[in-house]
Amino acid sequence: MKTKFDIILETLDAYSDPNNTAYSAAADSCVIETADGRNCALGRCMLRGYQKKFLEKKGPDLECVRHLDLMLQPEYRGHSVSFWKALQNFHDAIGNSGLVSTVTKRWDALLEELDDAN
Repeated sequence: MKTKFDIILETLDAYSDPNNTAYSAAADSCVIETADGRNCALGRCMLRGYQKKFLEKKGPDLECVRHLDLMLQPEYRGHSVSFWKALQNFHDAIGNSGLVSTVTKRWDALLEELDDAN
């Protein structure tokens, strides 16, 4: 199982280039998977069969997902929904014009979630 810290670093690396985000300006939200195959932070970690279930939505409503762990690739399982929601919010902030203050707030929320778990 990947640690939260591993997943955060992996996400930062994946989205260090803003062109890699799955943020849609037209929809003003992230999409699980874009037509050209880019994924959001959650979508990147999901099993392929489950990504399609979220494509029609404005974005993943993580509060409604009861069995999120089963939708994730095995190495990403074992973390709370609140962690995935914080990671997704961080990803959305990066995609949404890359505002430094917003990204910093999301980073702080991720670090807090990481501290709470340890």
